[in-house]
Amino acid sequence: MNVSLRPDHSLLDPNFESYKLSLLKIPIYEASSQNGVYCKPLNEVTSKQHLKAYNNINCLCVNPFDTSCVYYMSTDGSLVSMKVPQYPQNFNQGTIVFTLPDWCEPSDEKFRSVSIQFPALYYVSLYDGLGNLYLLKSDVQQRNDLLNVVSRIQPPIHEKDSQLLDCLLNSDDTSHQLFLDCLFVGISEKSEEDPICSDSTSTYVTYLEWISYSSPESNMSWSVVRHQKFVASSFPEFAAFEGDCSALHICSERKFHAIYDSWNPSVHENYLNKYSESKQMDTEDTCIGQDPEFLVTWTQTDAEDINPSLLNVTFTLNGITLPSSYDSNIVSVEIIPICEESSKHQILRANLHSYIPVTKTKKISDRPITLIDQMLYEPVEPNSSWTYDRKNNRYVTKYPRFIEIRITKQNSHYWPRLLLDPHENKILTGMHCSHHTGLDDQMRVQSDGKADLTPKPPFNVGQLEEVDFPMNEDETDLLLQRFDHETLKCTHQAYLSGHQWLFKIRCATGKPNATHAFCIRHDVDGIVWLPLCQNTLTGRDPCVWRHVSTLQAFGYVLASKRESRFVSSPVLSDGSPLKFVAVADLTRRIYIYCQPLSNDSKDTELRKRTTANSSSAKKQQIVHVASQHVVTLPTNDPIIGFVATDKPYPSVLVCTQSTLYLLSLDG
Repeated sequence: MNVSLRPDHSLLDPNFESYKLSLLKIPIYEASSQNGVYCKPLNEVTSKQHLKAYNNINCLCVNPFDTSCVYYMSTDGSLVSMKVPQYPQNFNQGTIVFTLPDWCEPSDEKFRSVSIQFPALYYVSLYDGLGNLYLLKSDVQQRNDLLNVVSRIQPPIHEKDSQLLDCLLNSDDTSHQLFLDCLFVGISEKSEEDPICSDSTSTYVTYLEWISYSSPESNMSWSVVRHQKFVASSFPEFAAFEGDCSALHICSERKFHAIYDSWNPSVHENYLNKYSESKQMDTEDTCIGQDPEFLVTWTQTDAEDINPSLLNVTFTLNGITLPSSYDSNIVSVEIIPICEESSKHQILRANLHSYIPVTKTKKISDRPITLIDQMLYEPVEPNSSWTYDRKNNRYVTKYPRFIEIRITKQNSHYWPRLLLDPHENKILTGMHCSHHTGLDDQMRVQSDGKADLTPKPPFNVGQLEEVDFPMNEDETDLLLQRFDHETLKCTHQAYLSGHQWLFKIRCATGKPNATHAFCIRHDVDGIVWLPLCQNTLTGRDPCVWRHVSTLQAFGYVLASKRESRFVSSPVLSDGSPLKFVAVADLTRRIYIYCQPLSNDSKDTELRKRTTANSSSAKKQQIVHVASQHVVTLPTNDPIIGFVATDKPYPSVLVCTQSTLYLLSLDG
């Protein structure tokens, strides 16, 4: 089901004015790490997927069950627990709670990533990057932080140097069984024998592996009960379980496909059949997006034209022409909504039912050709019309032949592309896509056969700043998917067109919803979306992602931080808005953005504004401002770890390879 992410307007603040630089000095407390923080840089970047997976690994990890506790790995293979002290003056490097057996720091040529997750209260799961998963548990009775090894598991994953993205431990009181669900991500070279990810020219693919274990409560003897695999040609920005492990949520540039299920062999067969069908369509004339004889261009008018919502899609019919006599049914155009619940997404479907190949016998062919069958970028009116260029359509091959479909947008917004899916849009239009504006320009293009590829925006570009553009040229739109655990079917998906990815947020566990939330840009704000467990949904809204918090103007702010490396906020608690968000540069600089409080608090001010309804009278209007802090660390070493927390007080923890820093926001 295709759904749309609709922000909750009650969580938006139209009166937010700006961030003001606070004069309050943030104290910096530091502690030296005796053995150093383990961070192995990626020596050789072989693909964009490797870059996203390993280049910005956060070496600090907060415990969602105790947000004052932060973990990191030291260079000698020890897991160190570091507490935010009640009095910041007592800040120290922490204590060793576990040491990996047979630890050997990799050489310069090798790379090793250690990942930590928190599957349940008192439990820590650690994957050493060499094929060993350790399930650790603290001894509550001894009242110390030491972790004991409960189990050592060797998961049957595709790549041993994978990362552990998520891990949950649940129990069944009826059967007295424990269930451990682990999500691994790994990158490997694309196999020539396997039909994997033909939508990309990359030689690497990313695997997500969902492994489910079970064990009796008495002896902790784990066995694999289910193994499921997903694949895509891009590394996910976000992947998280629902709280009861009934589904998996993924956000990525490319669509993930379920390719393996140990319980259901037909999953792999269905994927192979789907691939072979798409491969067959590529070689036939039924898919205009792949047929080299059809060129697709599209044009749109701008706000200065008589009809600012007009949209024209032109099909150049090289090699064929229409019969000398035909009726209006020779071309069928349909605008079809995806589903009754969602009128925002529509499919434009056009078929040519009769034509004559001009290079062959000139015999009329009645085999229909699909000109287009794709989802449009935004909604259009249900009515449409089509025209055929009679002037050039004769039985000579040197003149191109055109079929033009004219539709009307429901609003006059500027479209950056024709289709919602950026990958399908690239296939369909290729390098022939032209965003012409103005009816006069359109007539000139059609008569001269030359296209002005420079888009004319409906605003003055000189008035914009660099951060006004939500996405860079090298960024692609994201796709959000939800996969059901039992069927491995994609039950929900949403295209995040034009919404820039900001960061992901750890959630307070013990809730039925997902283990992580995510923040994307909406206009200038950063909107936090929480994946919901489908069993908790009420009402008719089919969307499984809910807007739960807003970071005011943070999308605009983060776009201006060209040297940013990490973004962090406190753990998201149910029903509580985020109090602040912090950004770390590659070195030295830390930016902290406190969120505005209620109207009766000290962060509001009264200003005089001239309203649009009165030319002379001035009205007073309440606007919100919030404080911004800029902290400079006393070192130029690269920042390799970054965590924000609000317990026992709002603070930020930062680390380099040799030093740990505590920034207390309470002074």
